[in-house]
Amino acid sequence: MSTARLAIGIFLILIGVSALFDLPLFRFLFPLLIIYIGIRILSGQRLETDDKAPRSTEDIINEVVIFSEMDKIIKSENFKGGKIVALFAGGRINLAQAVAAQDDIPLEVIVIFGGLKVIIPKGWKVKSEGVAIFGGYENKTSGGMSETIAHIKGSAIFGGVQIVSD
Repeated sequence: MSTARLAIGIFLILIGVSALFDLPLFRFLFPLLIIYIGIRILSGQRLETDDKAPRSTEDIINEVVIFSEMDKIIKSENFKGGKIVALFAGGRINLAQAVAAQDDIPLEVIVIFGGLKVIIPKGWKVKSEGVAIFGGYENKTSGGMSETIAHIKGSAIFGGVQIVSD
C-alpha cells in the first residue's frame, strides 16, 4: 500500500469520526494536511517516483495534458517522434530507453502555464528551437556521439521546457 493512499484513507476516517461524534478534528486536520504538503514540496520529495511512471511502447507520442501531471517512460524499439501539449500542466517524458526509428526524430513541445522535462538518451544529438514568453526554454544536453538527432521545436508561455540527457 502506498503512503499517499494510506494518508488519504486515515484522513477520511478521521473526518468521518469527527462528523459522527461532533468533534472539531477537521479544524486541525486540514491545516496539518496543508503543512505536510508544504514540507514535501520544500524537501523536494515527490508523491510518485519514476519507478511508478507508466511505461509505453508507442512509436509516435501524441499527448495533450490539461490541469494534470504527466510522467511517462517511452520504451519504443522504433521511436519516430511526436507532439506534446501541456496546458496548466507539467511533468516528464523520459525517452532514455527509446530506440530511434530513423536518424532524424522530430518532437514538438508546447507548454502554457506549466513545466515539462524531456529526457533524451545520452548518445543522441539535440537540435532545439524554442521560444519562451515569460518562461524558459532550455537545452542542457551535451553533444551526443550517435547519428540520431532529436529535432525539438516548441514554445513555453508562462512556463518552462527543459531538455536533458539521461
